[in-house]
Amino acid sequence: ADQFVRREPAGAVQRLGQLRLVEPDRGRKLPSPVLRARARAVLADRPEALIVDLDDVGFCGSAGLQVLAELAAQTADGGVPLAVVAGRYPVVRVVRLSRLDEALALHASMDDARAWIRRQPDAEPPRPATAD
Repeated sequence: ADQFVRREPAGAVQRLGQLRLVEPDRGRKLPSPVLRARARAVLADRPEALIVDLDDVGFCGSAGLQVLAELAAQTADGGVPLAVVAGRYPVVRVVRLSRLDEALALHASMDDARAWIRRQPDAEPPRPATAD
C-alpha cells in the first residue's frame, strides 16, 4: 500500500511519498489502472519527493513502463524529485532499454534512494492538478 513518511527536521525537511507496485500482503503486482490511480493520490498529497518501489517486481511490461513515464513527466513538471528502487536485473534492464533511466533516478536500494533525495535541492510542491 502507499505510505507517507515524514522525516524530522535535520537539514532538509521533506514529505516523502512512497508508491509500491506490489501488494505487500499478497505479493501481486498492481494493475496499471490501479497503480495510476494510486500515483495520482500520492501526488495529490503534494509530496516534496517520491520513491517508487520496484524492488519486489520481477518483470515490468509496457503498461508499467507507461505509468513510470507518466510519473516521470508529472514529477518533473511539479519539481518533485523521483527515485525508483529496482534491484532486479530484468526490471533494471527494461528501464534502461526504454531509456526511462534518463528521466528518473534509478537506485539499487531504498536506502540509496532516500540518500539521493536528501541530497536534492529543496523542491517546490507540485501544482494542484487542474481539470481540462
